Amino acid sequence: MCDEEVHTLFLAGKVTIAEIMNETHWSNPAVQNVMGRYPLHEVRLGNHHVPAGALLVLGLAAANADPEVHVDDSGHTFTNESHLAFGSGPHECPTAAQRLAKIIGQTAVERFLARCRTPRLRDDGAVQHGGSVIVRQLTKLAVIFTADTRTAVRHTASGTDALGESSRSSHYLFPPRMLTQLTSHITD
Repeated sequence: MCDEEVHTLFLAGKVTIAEIMNETHWSNPAVQNVMGRYPLHEVRLGNHHVPAGALLVLGLAAANADPEVHVDDSGHTFTNESHLAFGSGPHECPTAAQRLAKIIGQTAVERFLARCRTPRLRDDGAVQHGGSVIVRQLTKLAVIFTADTRTAVRHTASGTDALGESSRSSHYLFPPRMLTQLTSHITD
């Protein structure tokens, strides 16, 4: 699915930010490859013989491209969360860390979209990636937008807003939705 289709679906309310982020984990994972695995014994992977001690490169991005795993029966790609963005097996990120990472990422995107109206890429070279064969990272993202000053209230380090009014909590740096999700498990 192309970016314009995703944007159209989002504007129509047919997909959420969480679903778009999930799709991004499938189509453009940050960790592309895992290097340095060596079989202790001779193994057979598919139709290939791998001798003991051979360097193996696990292609996570390639594994995510398998349409039999990625697409559900109806052809919809946003529902399946079995991508490898958080690892798998004994080296998988802890569930709480995955949940926190998803909340932080989703909240950041939601806040950006609430505060920055009509965002669009500056030009054809607005998005650039760098990194290595292991990690793909964003090195440039040139976006043009109009700020919505009604929702963007600036807070100072002393805990007051732009009008000099005191914040009700020391947690004013957290968006309300994120704070609720982070603290929902705490009981008195």
